[in-house]
Amino acid sequence: MWFEVLPGIAVMGVCLFIPGMATARIHRFSNGGKEKRVAHYPYQWYLMQRDRRVSGVNRSYVSKVYPNSPHVTHLSEKKMNVTKNVKFEKEANEDKGSTSQAMATEDPQDITKIALTLAKDAITAAVKSAEEAENPVKNIDWITHGEFTEEKGRQQVEEFVLNWEYQGRWEHYTEFLRKEDVLHSFYYIYCVRWSIPTARRPIAQITASVYFTIKVNKNKPLDTPIDVSYVFEGHSLVHRPGEIRFREKWLRDIIEAKYVLMNPNIFQFNSIGIFQNILGDF
Repeated sequence: MWFEVLPGIAVMGVCLFIPGMATARIHRFSNGGKEKRVAHYPYQWYLMQRDRRVSGVNRSYVSKVYPNSPHVTHLSEKKMNVTKNVKFEKEANEDKGSTSQAMATEDPQDITKIALTLAKDAITAAVKSAEEAENPVKNIDWITHGEFTEEKGRQQVEEFVLNWEYQGRWEHYTEFLRKEDVLHSFYYIYCVRWSIPTARRPIAQITASVYFTIKVNKNKPLDTPIDVSYVFEGHSLVHRPGEIRFREKWLRDIIEAKYVLMNPNIFQFNSIGIFQNILGDF
């Protein structure tokens, strides 16, 4: 019985084998003599790519995997990161090499000058800090919103100005200028006029002014201190009490500038000479 079935099985096998061989041969020649391999999963495609790089076998690879699949994307990003890291390390090494080479070729005298400059700056900063610690910027206890009146504000400005350090030849006068209603606050403007009267000119023609602004907020509690700021004539920098030390030079600069404007034919550009001329004219 079996000898009757065997010829049928043999014929069936031959029929299946011959078309398969022919199809493989056709794929092989249609791909330029390369063996064609198909990847249906991301990991298979990764292994095929690695096999092609390592072995160099003449094969044709076809990916049936979606190109933006998470696994393929992860592998591509990993490869790109490795390449970027290698490139960054190479550039960093080159920068280190160029920096060390520049330091090696730099003149030792220049390095010494830079070191001395840095040391001087550090010493100056330390001395200034020590002086400020020993002689802090003076301030006063400003009144609260509930205590404020126009006259008390003028007295407070006068008390604050008396804490400034200046030569005794300077005289000043504090006066109230105006009151401004701005949104939720009242602004009280005061002016402190400075001059140097002399025996020849008891009333100086040139003065330097400092404008104080006291801000009284309509909505703040009555026990809150008033807000005070001031600016020097011809300047836009706003000062706050207790933050910066007063300099007599600021008043001198204002008077010198006015003197030059009043005397355009002046030929002395030395600030000390100009100030001496001002005192002489007075």
